[in-house]
Amino acid sequence: MNGAHHGCRAAVLTCIDYRFVQEVREFLAAQGLEGKVDLVAWPGGALALGTEDREQILQTLELSRRLHHSEEIMLTAHWDCGRVGGSAAFAGPDAERLELERGLAFAAGVVVKRIPGVHVRLVKFGDGETVELDSI
Repeated sequence: MNGAHHGCRAAVLTCIDYRFVQEVREFLAAQGLEGKVDLVAWPGGALALGTEDREQILQTLELSRRLHHSEEIMLTAHWDCGRVGGSAAFAGPDAERLELERGLAFAAGVVVKRIPGVHVRLVKFGDGETVELDSI
């Protein structure tokens, strides 16, 4: 089957953390994306783009676009992520929020540098809310 016909709308990079699987599913359903994404689960989600795993993740996102013609890339991060030391690694909720937003912005920069022209969406999960940040 040609990838252009099966309706893949996005490649979604999310964390493997079981605590956020339902939130991610609900968010995708609310966006009309349920069953229309390549879901890439990686320890740390988008924050892992700042680690030694960067190349493998980028290759996976590129493969999604090449094989399934995904229209956008959604990068996600969540509260209390063990990949960055969990909530205990921060001075408080404001510091954690800023670090997650900084990490998402950095990840977006990495992706658009590697895949020019791609539409990138940034989403934070946890702490009682799901927040979509400005898209790139």
